[in-house]
Amino acid sequence: MEKKKLWALRIISGVLFVALLAVTAVVGIGDFAIFIPLIIFTLIFFVVFVESLLSSYKNYEYGEDIITIYAGIYRRYVKVNGVLQDEHNTLYIYTPINMTAKLTDGSDAFVTVSTMNRITLKIGGQLIKPVKKK
Repeated sequence: MEKKKLWALRIISGVLFVALLAVTAVVGIGDFAIFIPLIIFTLIFFVVFVESLLSSYKNYEYGEDIITIYAGIYRRYVKVNGVLQDEHNTLYIYTPINMTAKLTDGSDAFVTVSTMNRITLKIGGQLIKPVKKK
């Protein structure tokens, strides 16, 4: 579900950014009173679009567990078999975020989310690759 929301956010914010950019270029040149608010709205949607491009969502399989990791604009979390295990909420991060989750076999999963929302999962000191959709 989060992956669909992420793609919807990317598409909507990208389309709105391009539309506002076009409107600003066409309408705003002649009227300075309209130009400034259009530039502000265009910059806001540009920031939202870039932030949506930096969001990540990955699924992993380890044994009988399905591990879901989401690193978005504000929220980052780890779910194991659909149950929320760890969560971190902040708008901007300046250091990598470390989260953990307990798997059904008793082992610990260590998740690192970088400052650019790149996800790394280690279980038992071994790097785990995400499941690729076929």
